[in-house]
Amino acid sequence: MRFRQTSRASGSIYCGTYKYYNNKTGALLQTLEYNYTPGSIRSNVTRRLCWDELHKGPPWRSGGPLNLWAYNDGGLDPQPYSKTAVDKWGLGRYEYTGGACCTLSPSSLSSDYSLMQVVNNTGYIDYEDGSSTLFGDVSDEGHRAWHKFKPGQPTADLAVFLAEALEITRMLKTTAMFFKNVWKSIRSASGRKLAREAALQNLNTQFGWFPFVGDCRRLYDTHKTADRRIAQLLRDSGQWVLRSGTHRRTLEATDVVKSSTSPYVYPTLPSAMYGTSRGSCFLRLEDKQTIWFSGRFRYYIPKIRSVNWYPNMYRKLQGLTITPAVLWELVPFSWLIDWFTETGDFLNSQSDSGLVNNLAAKYAYIMGHTRTEASVRSITNYCDGSSQMLIFPYKIERKQRVGASPFGFGLKSADLSGRQIGILASLGITRMF
Repeated sequence: MRFRQTSRASGSIYCGTYKYYNNKTGALLQTLEYNYTPGSIRSNVTRRLCWDELHKGPPWRSGGPLNLWAYNDGGLDPQPYSKTAVDKWGLGRYEYTGGACCTLSPSSLSSDYSLMQVVNNTGYIDYEDGSSTLFGDVSDEGHRAWHKFKPGQPTADLAVFLAEALEITRMLKTTAMFFKNVWKSIRSASGRKLAREAALQNLNTQFGWFPFVGDCRRLYDTHKTADRRIAQLLRDSGQWVLRSGTHRRTLEATDVVKSSTSPYVYPTLPSAMYGTSRGSCFLRLEDKQTIWFSGRFRYYIPKIRSVNWYPNMYRKLQGLTITPAVLWELVPFSWLIDWFTETGDFLNSQSDSGLVNNLAAKYAYIMGHTRTEASVRSITNYCDGSSQMLIFPYKIERKQRVGASPFGFGLKSADLSGRQIGILASLGITRMF
């Protein structure tokens, strides 16, 4: 793979000039220049590392794997920072002109920001291809996205719905008891029992009524669109079909008070310039991740079909095929296990419950953009009652693209069976990997 990098070293950063005058005569009594030298962990203001492949173009008609790491230590970019103040005795005048840096090290902002060492230390990144599981790795999402976007997916789970229909009586009983006990609690002012009943009903709603209503809606939509979907599958048979879209998008924000007594800025000016409290510092952290998928698929449906072909297609479309994934969903508390493991995702990716056979991809990629952004707001209080706010942006990000084999993610040429190799040949895929 091709490797490229760019960086802007920090070194010694000039911030500004401080001058002290005799307020009566105007005579200049002292001059100081402030230069900020950060520690070794902040040796770069910005840095970008990129691993990719070079393809023929333009136009570019092929792609490949990508790993791009980048960060910006905005605390090392001086922000405008100037002030003139007279001491409380009226004898001296202080002037500072220039800028200020933030003294907060990135690693003190968030655990993710300690990963800024990643792009400075070869021990954290595989320098062959830029891969790392420490931050923003989306390679494990590949099989989930393949299963989600591949053609011919069932649009309902009728098998699970019918198996869980026996729970409807219990759900109705739980809900009825909830309203009955709410009425009793209101009359008797028993708040403790009301809280317990509310917790039970919340579980009943989240894992009973919501899935039940969702299944009903999907079954209704599937019934309305079944003929159109099957007709579309028949038209696309033997054609390259593009499937793409957003797989997952997350955003988490956190506000933190870093200090109520210090603004964490350099330079630190003479104490006579500050108020009773030098200032304060606030932090806002935002973790963002977008994962998306793009693939071009091809499959084959025989033109000569048996009398049972259409009934079987309707059955598969409604999710009536019994697969390991369906059986797993019927296991009590399987949803809880899936919170901590990938069992359900693995079984879904391995279960062939789709409407099409002989499915292969000309190309398929899972892509991700992960960012952790920090905004540091430093407020400095002065002796004359005024204040000044500076904002320092920090950011670490990773862009990644991972390719799949024609039959899915994580497969190599040695893993393909003779049947799969024959399918590739019949579909006209000459460049497999």
